[in-house]
Formats: sequence, structure tokens, C-alpha cells
Amino acid sequence: MSAWVKEETRGGVVHVEAGGDDRRAVQAAVSDYLRRWPPAGYDTRFGTVARSGDGFRAVGSRLRSCD
Repeated sequence: MSAWVKEETRGGVVHVEAGGDDRRAVQAAVSDYLRRWPPAGYDTRFGTVARSGDGFRAVGSRLRSCD
């Protein structure tokens, strides 16, 4: 059970997609991401993990870091 996370920066927003072949693995990847980029500091948001054509996906976004 593995999951992946992809980020794409567009201006001041980072669009994020988490995916994998197992719902729990994707949920764990989203949880890890939220710990690294907390909603309180980066306005991080994710939709519900849903079945896609090749497994499960969750789509979200956050504000870009100024670091």
C-alpha cells in the first residue's frame, strides 16, 4: 500500500493531488501533508478521498510558502 503526492505551483497557490491504490494509504498521505503544511498557516484544504479510474485520489491546495 503506497501513495504519492504531487504539487504544482501556480502563482501564490500550490495545487496538490494525492493518489494511490488504497484509500487508507491516500488518507495517510493527506494527513502527513496536513501536518507539514497546516491549515492554520497555509490555508491547506483537501477534498474527500474518492475512487478514480486507477485507484483513489484527493485534490487540494495551499498557499505558497515564502521560504
